[in-house]
Amino acid sequence: MTIEPSGVDLARQALLAAREAARKNGATGKKPKRRTTTVVRRDGREPLELGSAISRMMTERGMTAPAAAEASSPTSTPSWPRSCPNSPGG
Repeated sequence: MTIEPSGVDLARQALLAAREAARKNGATGKKPKRRTTTVVRRDGREPLELGSAISRMMTERGMTAPAAAEASSPTSTPSWPRSCPNSPGG
């Protein structure tokens, strides 16, 4: 008594058959290489990172970052001791 393949076994057999058929038809199985070089455009422009592009746009248009962004920077002095003098840090 033999058990007929089903589910995963059947799918595995179908995949192997498809791969063999592809090899017979001349498929190489190699993926094209990803392009890893930086593209330099002929007009002198180069791609920018998103943050750099936004900073440049804000500078060109005379915009400033919101106060909330400036207050969250690691170099800013914390205002917690001033606003809560009874806190352990204050």
